[in-house]
Amino acid sequence: PQVWTPTAENLFQRNSEPMMEAIYCDPLDLVQTDERAKAFSKKKTAEKAAALETLFSDPTTQKPLSVTETHKTRFDAGLPDYFE
Repeated sequence: PQVWTPTAENLFQRNSEPMMEAIYCDPLDLVQTDERAKAFSKKKTAEKAAALETLFSDPTTQKPLSVTETHKTRFDAGLPDYFE
């Protein structure tokens, strides 16, 4: 069976910037005042989309962001509630 994977092109850059910020913060349990959330919010739209793609798919991106196994489980569980 094929598994759909969200990418910058097929999902993330089609969202508003506030939505991309929520998608970034939600699975990582970040509040808007967290330095990682602030740094993400300063990126341009295309950069946010690319960052989301790597967040959800690239272990080398996940490590410096302190992505835990619990976070990875959330990523693998599918789309967040606001996409359903």
